[in-house]
Amino acid sequence: MDKFDSQREAQFRADYAVTSLTNVRFGLALGATLYGLFAPLDVWMLPESWRQAHLIRFMVVVPVCLGALALTFTQRIRRHLQELVVVFVLFAGLGIVCMILVSQEQEPGFRYYYAGLMLVLTYSFTVVRLRFRATAVCCIVIIIAYEFVAVLDQRLLSEGFLQGRGPIFINNNFFLVSAGVITLIGAYVLEDYSRKDFRQRNELAIALEELRVMQAQLVQSERTSATANIVAGLLHELNNPIGAIVGAADVVYRGAQQLGLEDRKDTSQINQEQIRKHSKTISAIRTSATALKDATERVKQTLDVLKRFTHLDQAQSEDYDLNQALADCLTLLARETGDRITVNTEFGELPTIRCRASEINQLLMSVLKNAVEAIPTSGEIDIRTSAREGSLHIDIMDTGVGIPEERLKNLFTPSFARERGRVKLSLGLMTSHSIVQRHRGEIAVESKQGAGTRVHIRLPETAAQDRR
Repeated sequence: MDKFDSQREAQFRADYAVTSLTNVRFGLALGATLYGLFAPLDVWMLPESWRQAHLIRFMVVVPVCLGALALTFTQRIRRHLQELVVVFVLFAGLGIVCMILVSQEQEPGFRYYYAGLMLVLTYSFTVVRLRFRATAVCCIVIIIAYEFVAVLDQRLLSEGFLQGRGPIFINNNFFLVSAGVITLIGAYVLEDYSRKDFRQRNELAIALEELRVMQAQLVQSERTSATANIVAGLLHELNNPIGAIVGAADVVYRGAQQLGLEDRKDTSQINQEQIRKHSKTISAIRTSATALKDATERVKQTLDVLKRFTHLDQAQSEDYDLNQALADCLTLLARETGDRITVNTEFGELPTIRCRASEINQLLMSVLKNAVEAIPTSGEIDIRTSAREGSLHIDIMDTGVGIPEERLKNLFTPSFARERGRVKLSLGLMTSHSIVQRHRGEIAVESKQGAGTRVHIRLPETAAQDRR
């Protein structure tokens, strides 16, 4: 039998009390009912002593049984459920012993009521789910009590072990002790099963918690990877505008210097050549100023995209424009698509969607990045959006290398693969699948190796609520 340390043992007992509570209540109710239903048998088996038997049944055992049942509905007593069941079993068993004790020698019940003790013993672990040690205590007490009655009251050994009533003593004990042994074995097996079940459920709960933590870490890792892509795209987008700003600033500076020098000269000495130079300088300043303005505007637009994508200043759940989100992702992936990949967009009329925008951005970026990486040289990516039947639909199709059939089966589950002598964890689209599930949507992938991939995402219009 599985053994636990003191802390785990206390947890097991509390868990056992909770899982067996329904069985205990049912067993107590059924026990009181059966004890009452056997009362007519007293009239036949104990024709002279049935009144005393009825007093034992209805004034002692049945009230104790019903009282125990009532106590199971109190929180404080529920912690001592096993002790409560032990009291019921002992009263039920000793009640039958007392009926034998008050019966007359010539009554049938004087010899045969011991059979009721076998029913009580098996009832203790099968219905009311007594644990092994408690069952052992009940078995020992009930059997010893019967032995005292058999020897002292029934006098089954008064004429010798094998003479007179000795065979009745052997017969009764054979069946009663056998029932006790079977009861102990059954209680041991059932408790061992309960302990193993508790251990497995406990280990499963720990594993699920570890998986939840790992999933959160993977989501954070994916988010970090997406952030790295954003930063790379941002640097690329800012590089040329900043270069233009620096160049324009230099021209403006040198032009200003030249104008300053010209202003120091006497205007009478200005000839046509100087006028032309002056005009060229002014034109250069104007051109540079225009370039400076355009570059600054481009920087501003890029930063606006980054702000929308990261949603650093937005609530966790908000009304969001999926078409704008896709456009922002394409802007940030422009460095990777370049001229080699043609992106075709067909954005339908979409209502805003209630969602966690940062996660949706992560989802769209992940799917689009996979599509880009699936095209090694040149190709096309088609993006279509539509709204129907209370849901928003996104289709992303690429003309890339496709996904092998064996990998397609496990696309949404983590797997391990050997690459260059090392074992590598492949997450596939597990993170994206988790995000879609959290938003009560669906994601499906259709692909054929060498013929491209189609990813279909469906999200309900109210995809997520704010987390409290």
